Amino acid sequence: MLAETVLEPGDELPYGWPSFSTYEFMANLMRARSVQVPLKDFTFDLDAIAEAVTPKTKMVIICNPNNPTGTVVDAASVERFLDRMRDEVLVVLDEAYAEYVHDFDYPDSRKLILEGRNVISLRTFSKAYGLAGARIGYSVARPALTEAVNKVRQPFNVSSIAQAGALAALADQEHLRASVQFADRGRAQLYEAFAVMGLAYVPSWTNFVLVDIGIDAACAFEELLRRGVIVRPQTACGLLPTHLRVTVGTARRTGRSSGHSRTCSRRRGRGSALHGARRTLYAPNHGLLRAYQALDVRSEYRLPQGEAGVEVVVVGSEFGLQGEALKHG
Repeated sequence: MLAETVLEPGDELPYGWPSFSTYEFMANLMRARSVQVPLKDFTFDLDAIAEAVTPKTKMVIICNPNNPTGTVVDAASVERFLDRMRDEVLVVLDEAYAEYVHDFDYPDSRKLILEGRNVISLRTFSKAYGLAGARIGYSVARPALTEAVNKVRQPFNVSSIAQAGALAALADQEHLRASVQFADRGRAQLYEAFAVMGLAYVPSWTNFVLVDIGIDAACAFEELLRRGVIVRPQTACGLLPTHLRVTVGTARRTGRSSGHSRTCSRRRGRGSALHGARRTLYAPNHGLLRAYQALDVRSEYRLPQGEAGVEVVVVGSEFGLQGEALKHG
């Protein structure tokens, strides 16, 4: 919606790269030009992005924390960046993983907006709140910009069920704190395992860790998938051919995955990444998994060797769904 509101053919859209792939899609949709500015130490290089701004720039995106590196830029850096922007350039702060950041000088996007900065903050319930299947989030912006975005918004674009879930999530701050603490513990467990295997990783402020496994990440992804371990190779961006994004899992699942990882290490000569079973399965026909995910279902994914389908065994949820099973694909 922001792209439709702001961008026109021939405009330029600078952002750090590698980052969220949707940014490039946004530019292509409006026949604008993506300006992909290389990261510095796996972090958005705001000075370089500022240098990339031209008279054709109407919008800039800062992914903070960045996906897939998990790195953060601090408040002072963002304010210095804003000082260099023309008033008419909209700065998009994509803060999908913001809830995971603590004990850090994180930018206060609401304060920036109230000060009159041309900024919009994007937040989601898909990450720390655990409502990815509900497909709901929100923006914080000046009233005039919100009104402009509403003009291109499709009617009824968020279901009443998703809205009810989001309101319940906002009220349940205890669950949010537990989710953040879970991610903290999970990252620490991954860091320790990567260190044992001699793998370089990027310290993260999210629920995932980017790790360099030293071999072709796409091949490692396929091998781990056959073993029921699901990770995200970062080969599509063209800059991280040996990197995997590994999402935090339960201690038991991460420990189980480490056995598969060490097996891959012996077969390939170097370690592959660890991963606990993800709540979103990156495989064909996973719409039903997303439906269960919307209900915060804790499930275990099994990929029987030689079968194209997926069996989802639901072991329980806040909503009392127990002992059910789905088969599809």
